[in-house]
Amino acid sequence: MNEKLNLVEILKDCPKGTKLYSTIYGEVELEEIDEELNYPISFITNDEYEASVALDGRHTTHFNG
Repeated sequence: MNEKLNLVEILKDCPKGTKLYSTIYGEVELEEIDEELNYPISFITNDEYEASVALDGRHTTHFNG
C-alpha cells in the first residue's frame, strides 16, 4: 500500500464547522478547503486559533512530520 493520503479529497464535501481531531490541537472545527494554497485545509481550535495543514495532514511540509 503506497497510496498517498489526500485529505482534501476526503474532506472536500464536508460543511464548515465539521468536527475533526488533530493530534496537535485536539478537537477542531473545519473552516475551509482551498486547493490553491500549500496548506489547503484550515480549521479553528477550541481556543479560537486558526491553523492549516497540507493535503496529507502534515502541519509543515518543510519537515517529515
